[in-house]
Amino acid sequence: MSLKLKISAKNTKLGKISSFSLPAKKTCVCKTEWCNKHCYADKLERIYKNVKAAYQVNYKATQKVSFVNSMIREIKNSGQDVFRLHVSGDFFDVKYIYNWIKIAKTCPEITFYGYTRAWEHQDLIPHLGILNSLPNVVLFASVDETTTKNPPKTFRIAYAGDEKADNIKAVMCPQQLSKIDFCEDCKICFNTKLNNNVFFTTH
Repeated sequence: MSLKLKISAKNTKLGKISSFSLPAKKTCVCKTEWCNKHCYADKLERIYKNVKAAYQVNYKATQKVSFVNSMIREIKNSGQDVFRLHVSGDFFDVKYIYNWIKIAKTCPEITFYGYTRAWEHQDLIPHLGILNSLPNVVLFASVDETTTKNPPKTFRIAYAGDEKADNIKAVMCPQQLSKIDFCEDCKICFNTKLNNNVFFTTH
C-alpha cells in the first residue's frame, strides 16, 4: 500500500520548486522567541485547515518505515531538479535526519535545500552536519535577533528580522526585494557553489 504524502508542487514564493513540510512549532525543537511571535507557517495552519491537515499527514508519514522509499518516488516523479525541505517545520530527531541523508544520497541529481534551527540542538547538529556535507544538499542555519548561540561555520546563515544584524554579512533576498518573481529564478539559496548568507525580512 502506497504511503500518503503531501508534496507541494509550487507556491507563490518558490515558484515550481517542490517541497515537503511538517507541522509548525510541533517539529521545531529549537524555536526561538522570535519564532513564536512571527512564525508564518503557524499562521497558515491556523487560517487554512487543509494546510494543517496536510502537514499532520506528512508528520505521520515520517513515522512509517516506508517513508524513505515513498519520498524518493514522489521526488523523482516531481520532474524537478531542486527540492525544498520544510517550508514549515524542521528536523526533529536523529532518525528523521538520517532518512533525509538516505533520500539525498539516492537522488544525487536533485539539489535539496532548507533552513533549520535544529543546529542549536547538541544531539542533532552532528547529524545535520553529515546531511549538509553531501554535495547535493545546502542547509542554512536559521538565526534571528533572539538567537543566543553562534551557528556552525560549516553552515550558511539565514538571518530573519526587521533589520539585518551588523555582525552578519548577508545578501537581501531578491524575491523579497521584488527583483525576481520566484525562488526558482534566483538560485542563491540552492546553488551548491555559492557561500552567501541570506537576510529575510519579517513577513
